[in-house]
Formats: sequence, structure tokens, C-alpha cells
Amino acid sequence: MQKNSLERLISEKISANGGKIPFPSFMELALYAPGLGYYTNGLEKFGPKGDFVTAPELSPLFGKCISHSLKDFTQILEFGAGTGALAKSIIESHETLENYWILEPSSELQARQKELLKNYKNKITWLTELPKKFSGAIIANEVIDAFPATKFLWKDNIVWEYFVAEENNNFIFLTEPSQNKILIDFVKSLDLPNDYSSEMHLWLKPWIKSLGECLDSGLILILDYGFPRHEFYHPERSMGTLMCHYQHRMHADPLFKPGEQDITAHVDFTALAEAAVENNLTVAGYTSQAGFLLENKLLDFADPENDASAIKMLTLPSEMGELFKVILLTKDWEKTLSGFALQDRRNRL
Repeated sequence: MQKNSLERLISEKISANGGKIPFPSFMELALYAPGLGYYTNGLEKFGPKGDFVTAPELSPLFGKCISHSLKDFTQILEFGAGTGALAKSIIESHETLENYWILEPSSELQARQKELLKNYKNKITWLTELPKKFSGAIIANEVIDAFPATKFLWKDNIVWEYFVAEENNNFIFLTEPSQNKILIDFVKSLDLPNDYSSEMHLWLKPWIKSLGECLDSGLILILDYGFPRHEFYHPERSMGTLMCHYQHRMHADPLFKPGEQDITAHVDFTALAEAAVENNLTVAGYTSQAGFLLENKLLDFADPENDASAIKMLTLPSEMGELFKVILLTKDWEKTLSGFALQDRRNRL
């Protein structure tokens, strides 16, 4: 089988690294290799013609609720804006917004965003890295799940780490005893059953640290799918949370068609909260997506006839309502943000 450009690049990295690369390196290449990775090439990703639908593409109601929650902020920065659908609905419904920043390292996605948001370019500034200082609200919707994740196996009292190698022209997994002390200490602290496989986001702490250093005063609103730690590493979740999306089908093989499918891992919200506290941020709220949206006037904004399907998708426990969580981190900001009183779940973290 003839390899595409990204597969050849991964093969070269494997050869140059002695026959294997850590799984996070593979995932980073598959998603972010310049011009070749899933988020940097020209393939359709979001919506009916892509591989999955996110809440902002599903309905502008999602953005209207976030806009209502952030109504006291005139400065908003969105981290990784996808198609720009969330930015569009927030800008259109926010009455006092002055400036909207979009941090988007993907030039391909940035071009799509600029086309969708061309009527609002007087309010938008695109960035490729965090500003040194920012005061206002930072939003990250479905960002952490696409961070390269470290995949591990706990077996026979040893922490094994997954690597990607090549055999008969195909990418395969190898496991070796981990040499990463952070990963080893973390896994040993979990009291897992034998032969248990899962993931850890080692990029999470440095990312939160960078946000904490950037934020002078204000808040960080993170929306993503995941669990508190005791649910993330539940004994029955012994195969982990790694999931791939390809043409609206979900499967668990991240080595399939690199560059043509999304690869994600759920978020450990306890780890996120711990990283926040370590970096002088306050965990001011944690709730389900359903609780957050309903408290922020979802039903008031909706048209009962036309929005019934979207409301169900956004709020039902069997859809996005329960799996997706919202966490609020603040710095030098003491006010109350709507969305976290209906279901305050911080005691579950």
C-alpha cells in the first residue's frame, strides 16, 4: 500500500528514533503536522460533510448561552475556534463586546474562520500564540480532548507506556516499561486493577500554567467532555477513553488513516483543577453542560418548534448534556458567573 505524505513523515520519525516513537508524538503528528495533520490540512472536519458535529455547529443557542454568561466582559479570547461558529454566535448576541481575540495556530482553520467572520473583522484579532497579558474572559471549547495524550498500561505492578512502531508497512503499538517518573508516580497513585489501559494528558499542566501566566485578571471557561478522576479511572473503564472520529463514525483505532481522522481522549477534570490551583487560579465552578446552558437561559433563547432537536442534543444525559462538563477558573475576579449555581459539582472533583 502506497503511503501518503504524512505516513511517510511518521515513518521517517520512527526510523530516526530507533524504530519507535512515543504515542503522544504520533498523535501530535497525526493532528498537527504542518499542512498534513488532521487540523492543518484542507479536509472538511466539522459539520455534516466532516467527521463530527460540535455544539457551536449544532446550534447558535450554545454560543448565545455562553454570551449571556459572559455579558459583563467586553474582552473575550477564544482558544482554538474551529470553524468560527462559536465566535459568530457570541459576537452576534453580545451587546457590550468590544474585542474578540481568536488564538488559532492552524493557518487552514484561521482562513475558514476569517471567511465566516468577515463581517465582524473590526472586532476580531487573530493570534498564533497567547498574549503576554490579557484581562477578560478566555474560552476553550473542546480543546483539551485533542491534546496529545500519553497512553499507558498498568500490568503486573509495572507502568507500561505505548509507542508506535512499524511492521509490514503498517503502524503498530509496542509497550515498554515507562521511564517517565511523572507518569509512573501518577499511575501508581490510582490503585488500578491489573491489565488496565488508559491515558494521561501530560500537556495539561503546562497549558494551564501558560493560561495562568497570561491572565492578568478575569476568568477561563473550559468546556469539554470528560470526568472527575474517580470516574475517569473507574475500574470498569479498563480500555481508557481514546476515541477517533471518521466520517461521523466513532472507533478506537488511532493508528487508522493518520491525518484523515480526529483522535481524542477525555479530560480528567480533577487534573485540570489541580493544575489550576498550582498556578494560582481559583476553581470557581464545575458543572454539567446541561446545567450551565439551562441556567444561562437556553430555553428562553430557543424557538420551541425549530430548536427542539438541538435542545435535546445539548442537554439530554444520553447526548451532550452530561458527558460534557464546564469548569470555571478565575484570577483576581470575585464576581459570580451565571451557570454554576443550578448544579455546583466542585465537591466531585
